[in-house]
Amino acid sequence: MKNLEKVQISAVWINALGSERRQRLRSPSLSILILLECPSVPSGQHKVVVRAVSRMLPNQPYFGAISQVQTSYLDYGQIKTWLENCEMAHELCKKTYPTRPMHSFRVIDVEQDCVVDAPDHCRFCALSYVWGDTCQLQLTRANSSHMKQKGALREVPLALTIRDAIECTRGLGERYLWVDSLCIVQDSDEIRQQCIDDMSKIYAHSLLTIVAATCRSANEPLPGVSSKRTWQQWHQEVSPNLTICAQFDSKDYLQNTTYNTRAWTYQEYQLANRLLIFSPNGQVYFSCKCAMHSEEVMPGANLESDAAMLEGAMSSRLQFDHGMLWSTYRSMIEEYTKRSMRREHDILNALTGILNTLVDSRHIAGLPFAIFDMALLWQPRQRLRRRRGFPSWSWAGWVGQIHWFDDGCLDTQKG
Repeated sequence: MKNLEKVQISAVWINALGSERRQRLRSPSLSILILLECPSVPSGQHKVVVRAVSRMLPNQPYFGAISQVQTSYLDYGQIKTWLENCEMAHELCKKTYPTRPMHSFRVIDVEQDCVVDAPDHCRFCALSYVWGDTCQLQLTRANSSHMKQKGALREVPLALTIRDAIECTRGLGERYLWVDSLCIVQDSDEIRQQCIDDMSKIYAHSLLTIVAATCRSANEPLPGVSSKRTWQQWHQEVSPNLTICAQFDSKDYLQNTTYNTRAWTYQEYQLANRLLIFSPNGQVYFSCKCAMHSEEVMPGANLESDAAMLEGAMSSRLQFDHGMLWSTYRSMIEEYTKRSMRREHDILNALTGILNTLVDSRHIAGLPFAIFDMALLWQPRQRLRRRRGFPSWSWAGWVGQIHWFDDGCLDTQKG
């Protein structure tokens, strides 16, 4: 690699991790951590898991949990297996479906192709996506009555991301889908604010959140739903009977996406109970609090998930533990202020759901009462621009990335 300044590689056999039973379920796998410093690529840690690709040879012992994927469309049966296993086996992921806990709560009925008031004990999926500059259909006071009529959504041009999310929900055998643009009355400030205040309930109580990480705007399709997808799977034949495959964390694929730069998508991703991630590498990942699954792992080989992949997925999720309030809040705000939004006055709206979950609404201008003194000690990481309508002592009153100094020590810069 040209202009390589520094590379450090460490490795561990990950089948030595976990319980004895889990060790038996996994084939020999090598987890490689690459610490890279090179001007041509983003510096940092890049984890790769190297596994054998299963050949399923007759009269040969089972070896390898990875398969070379060649399907152009989603395997809904595989995704439903992951979801059903999570619902049955994962106590941490179990949610009670609320009886209309939210104001003006509407959902898309994918069987009737219309927008309806959510029924009691509604079991629904949610969509997390980038709006972009696409002119898309929105729910308004003027069209809300028409949108309730059966087949209304078949009569109008829908953004491709939303159209595919409806088809994905239908393919999974679910009936209801929540999409902000079609389930929130967009020209009613009162209803919109009520829904924003309820955002933590919406994503936390959804059965599954569909993450459109591949889409730079709402007018791009979800790969493998209505259009074929192109796979990026790194494999190398070592011998006639052995091929190894490099498996990357889903978070590594998300790092350079438009989705990962938007403020609203941050809390949607963090609040979701379960995630179905459409990744830029062409495959989908299923992530919950207890497991991480990918399509390239052979059916039946990964029902207990993978320790190495799960560790990577969990590292990008917040821990809503009141005993870790300061560290969670700090990492959250430092990441959040890197992101952009179309309407600058939404700076707290786009984080309200997480703040309500983390500190039960007890905050002022984004600074929790419980750690108000420490939260006040934020510092700019770059030149900031004033955001009107918010106090200057809060990070919400400024546009740009902020941070806190380690251990209260001030940075010193030469020159």
